[in-house]
Amino acid sequence: MSARAILAARPNVAVLSNIPLLSLFILTLLLRTRRVPYVFWHQDIYSEAIRVIARDRFGRLGWLIGWVAGRVERQVARGAAAVVAISDTFIEQLDAWGVQKSKVHVVPNWGAVDEMPLRPRDNAWAKAHGLVGMPVVMYAGTLGLKHDPSVISRLAQTAPTGSRTVVVSEGKGREWLESEAGEVPGLTLLDYQPYEQLPDMLASADVLLVVLESNASRYSVPSKVLNYFCAGRPVLALLPHDNAVAHMVEAAEAGVVVAPGDADAASAALRNLLSSTAARDRMGTAARRYAERTFDVGRVGERFESLLCEIKNGRQGKDL
Repeated sequence: MSARAILAARPNVAVLSNIPLLSLFILTLLLRTRRVPYVFWHQDIYSEAIRVIARDRFGRLGWLIGWVAGRVERQVARGAAAVVAISDTFIEQLDAWGVQKSKVHVVPNWGAVDEMPLRPRDNAWAKAHGLVGMPVVMYAGTLGLKHDPSVISRLAQTAPTGSRTVVVSEGKGREWLESEAGEVPGLTLLDYQPYEQLPDMLASADVLLVVLESNASRYSVPSKVLNYFCAGRPVLALLPHDNAVAHMVEAAEAGVVVAPGDADAASAALRNLLSSTAARDRMGTAARRYAERTFDVGRVGERFESLLCEIKNGRQGKDL
């Protein structure tokens, strides 16, 4: 259906992102036969994720599956008129695939700061969910194979007495928490909430949580942190220190980064954050200021427009 929709629109350039790898490969083959140039908006290194998961599940056969996925994604990247990577940590892989440097542009993702007004801690959403008058740590967003939900369960078990750990998510990770950690005291599981409630929902937290397994750091940049920054709340980031989001949290002084396998350090960091209103206020203010300074959708739009015009006119430059 996506191929029919794109071809029916007769675009000068197609922008492709967040498409399953096999479907993406087939779609790019079709576009190339129709001489429609495309931009590969690279949100994750999909083949690396497939390699890690397949190797863990299938052993030697998984290695083969990962190798095939890598060849497929390499072909997609090399055939693109341009590759827009969301982090400079992707550049090493793109170089290894032989993608021309002049095709590669780094445009970090951004949060919709204009749609995320700062909201008070004790708002209507917090009252509706019984989150007033207690410390709250919240995880909000995708909880999939590249995350480890057991980390959230362990953190909830060691959180200060009387606090609440709220997980707003759906899918495999949420299902695991329901089956394996549903009886953990203080752990609350909620479905995704309407988008218009997002500002109040995130503002209901004293600390916002992001997690990522160590073997996912090379291919994934957890974008939920962008909304966290917009909400003006401190971030507890259980991430490898070489991850792009870990760098952002530390550079903005907007939270604390802890290695994902260090449960004791994570528990200590959460306790320290919940015990210091001044530290939380300072980090939350820094997060919001970073968002207001950096998440300029108008500037990003201009960069994309410039790139698309270059491709349309057949004279793509080296810099956006």
